[in-house]
Amino acid sequence: MMGLTLVYDDQSSYAWTPEMGEEDIVIRVSKSTLTASKWCPQQLWLSKTHEVPQLQHDYLVIGDDVHQSMEAFYHNADAESLSMLKDAASEGKDRLVMEQLRSWLPSREEVIGMRRDSSKDEPFYEAEYDHNITWLLRNEILRLAHTDPEDFLPVANEVKLSPLTTFRVDDKEVKVRLVGIIDRVFREGQGGLALMELKTGKWHPRKMSAMRMEMAYYKMLIELSTEEELIEAGLNDSIVTHWGWRYSAADRLDYEPIKKVSERAMETALNKLLRMYVEQEFPMTKDDFKCSYCDYMDLCPKYKVES
Repeated sequence: MMGLTLVYDDQSSYAWTPEMGEEDIVIRVSKSTLTASKWCPQQLWLSKTHEVPQLQHDYLVIGDDVHQSMEAFYHNADAESLSMLKDAASEGKDRLVMEQLRSWLPSREEVIGMRRDSSKDEPFYEAEYDHNITWLLRNEILRLAHTDPEDFLPVANEVKLSPLTTFRVDDKEVKVRLVGIIDRVFREGQGGLALMELKTGKWHPRKMSAMRMEMAYYKMLIELSTEEELIEAGLNDSIVTHWGWRYSAADRLDYEPIKKVSERAMETALNKLLRMYVEQEFPMTKDDFKCSYCDYMDLCPKYKVES
C-alpha cells in the first residue's frame, strides 16, 4: 500500500489545518472529497489523516479498466476515417463500424499493463468489461450517425486541471487548490462545450442531483483555471453550455443544458467543506447504515470505547 500523502508537491493538503496555512500550505479539494463531505465529514477527515488498508473491490478494478480503455480509444481514433464511418453508421452498417471502433481499443494485456500497482494482480473481469465497452461503442455509433465528424472526437480527453484560488469563509480568506480530472470535453453543436462523465456503477434516480453537482464542480475548474492552463488543455475559446454522463453498466445516458441551481448547490457544499477545515470540525454522520460500511469505525469518536 502506498503511504499517505499529507502535503502534495504543490503545497496543498487534504489534511489541512490552520497551522499549515501559516506555512503557506493550502487546502486541497477534489470532486471526491466534496462528495465525501456530504456522506460523512468525519470519515473524510480520518481517511486523509490515517492510513488504513483498503480492500480492492472488483467494481473499482472494472471501472479503472473501462476508463483506461476509453481514454485510449479516443487517443487511438483515426480522425481521417470518421467521414466514412459516419456514412456507414447512417446507413445502418453497425457491424462494420463496430469492428473499426473496436480496433481503437487497447488489448486485454495493454489494459492490465495500464493498471495502478495496487490492482495489477487482480483478475480481468471479462464479462463485465465487455458489457460496459459494448454499450459505450454502440452509443458511439449512434452519436457518430448524428454528429459532424469534426465534433465526434473530444477537444479534451481525461484533462487534469488544478486551479489555485481564494474563497471567503465568513470573515476569513482561505487559499484553495481545486483538483480534478474531466473525463471528456466535446464541442457542443451550438458553439459551446459539453462535459461528459463516464461511470460504471449502478444507476439510481437519486444520483441525479449528485451527478449535476459533480458536473458543476468540473465546470468551476474550467472557469477558475488560468488562460495558459486552458490553452494547454484545448479549452480556451468556449464556455461550458451542456453536461452529461453515461452509466455504461446500466445502459443509461443523460445529457442536458447546465443547471444554475446545481451550481449553487455545489458552491454551498464547497463552502461548508471549507468551513469545516477552518473551524477544524468534521461532524460524524448520524446514519448508522453509513457507519456499517465505514473502514474507519475503529478510529471514529462515535464508536470509540473508553478504556
